[in-house]
Amino acid sequence: MSFRALFWIPLVGSPLCKLIPVALADCPRRLDFERTLTPAWLAHAGGRGLYFSSPQKDLTMTLRLTPDMLAAGYDFMRTTDPFRCWKLPESDEMGFHVVRRADLSADFGMEQGMPFIRVSEAHNGHAVTLLSTLAHEMIHLRQYLTGDRELHGPRFWRVAAKVCAVHGFDPKTF
Repeated sequence: MSFRALFWIPLVGSPLCKLIPVALADCPRRLDFERTLTPAWLAHAGGRGLYFSSPQKDLTMTLRLTPDMLAAGYDFMRTTDPFRCWKLPESDEMGFHVVRRADLSADFGMEQGMPFIRVSEAHNGHAVTLLSTLAHEMIHLRQYLTGDRELHGPRFWRVAAKVCAVHGFDPKTF
């Protein structure tokens, strides 16, 4: 049996695809069969539902962020260690804004007495990146609530190391 074609096969439970050799039986219509199936069109789940993409195109998944998605991510992270012990405000007591700035990944601030988190869609296109970014800003929220004004000092990085260890985030990109 010889391998005649390479097809993109989706990995179960993953937005990633892998190039896998597929054996094609020798038959008179083999070339038509290869031409018909190449490129193999794949369905990918994205922020806007189902869409189709060619394996020859860019397969990076980009979430179309909304304030509701930010609030849901914040609520999820609030239920996990170490955030669940911090007594952070509920998401409905916060503001969440999506921006498209290339010079900003995210930031935390106060607006008319209400804490808010802004997240840039330009830097946060995957769920793991979004959750890592929200976790980073939640540490800043905790700093604000405890009166710690040292933004990225030693205390911040000690807490960040714990958060990264629990959630599997890369401390180098955190």
